[in-house]
Amino acid sequence: MMEILIRIEDKPENPMEVVVTHEGMEYPPEKFSMAYLIGQGMIESVPQVVETLKAKVLDRLMEEIS
Repeated sequence: MMEILIRIEDKPENPMEVVVTHEGMEYPPEKFSMAYLIGQGMIESVPQVVETLKAKVLDRLMEEIS
């Protein structure tokens, strides 16, 4: 089993955007912004954000690894 550490932080200048970092590599914020996720109908409320982001990041990482 592989351990994946993901850091998710919001940007103070734009809380609707987040920075996703994995192993020192930063992922494009537009793919993980709250506005993007809400627009895509992936989340409806703020408590869903972290879980949705984790799932999206893991999916994306698994695609890149395979």
